[in-house]
Amino acid sequence: MFSSRVPSELVQQESKVAAESDAYIADYNIYMGNLLNKDNEKLFPENMVLLSHWNLRDEIKANYANKEVGFEKMNTAIQRAFSSGMQIPQPEVQKLFNEFLSSSQIQEVAAIIKKRLGRELSPWDIWYDRFKARSSFNEEMLNSITEKKYPDAKALEADLENLLLKLGFTNEKAEFIASRVSVDPARGSGHAWGASMKSEKAHLRTRIPASGMNYKGYNIAVHEFGHNVEQTISLNDVPNYMINGVPNTAFQNP
Repeated sequence: MFSSRVPSELVQQESKVAAESDAYIADYNIYMGNLLNKDNEKLFPENMVLLSHWNLRDEIKANYANKEVGFEKMNTAIQRAFSSGMQIPQPEVQKLFNEFLSSSQIQEVAAIIKKRLGRELSPWDIWYDRFKARSSFNEEMLNSITEKKYPDAKALEADLENLLLKLGFTNEKAEFIASRVSVDPARGSGHAWGASMKSEKAHLRTRIPASGMNYKGYNIAVHEFGHNVEQTISLNDVPNYMINGVPNTAFQNP
């Protein structure tokens, strides 16, 4: 946080340029021919243009077969994310995942899924979701429930404390967290925006049509609320403000 002291006018200009860049990437393509390595060499064809999501992913997949420079193409993104953004060593995170995936509980769950499917498990079975109650209900019925229960954003906001109580939070803690989260209709799919000051509220954003919140919107809202809970706790309950947001909002709900 104190690695540099940048004048406010430069911070504003940086924000403006970053916003314009994000819009460009979202609406257009990445010109791979303009990317250079540390030796100023071009690793991609001059005329290669990739869509920022699907095509970029496919290019990464294709380079596994490139024995000469495949590894050098886009090989530092993960390292930079850990070292700079999250500030946690990659080996430490890898160790956590190894411990989790090798746990006896994971093996027991895998055995249950295998028995239910009646076959050996495949890689795509990580998406198996038949443990969820909603998998046995049709969407129309679920929509009718959520639309009636949450006709607008205020109805959901008024029910946040009740949701926390059902999850096992104490009355005091549920009231504390719910009072610090505001629900807003979203233009996009949904978002959780944490507060930076203890006097401000976190914002939960999800789509709410005129007919009321459908089940997809509710599903998104509950997910984003999990982020809001973490944001509120790690802002208000940390012993020192400088460690607020630790570890980060990814640590919320399953």
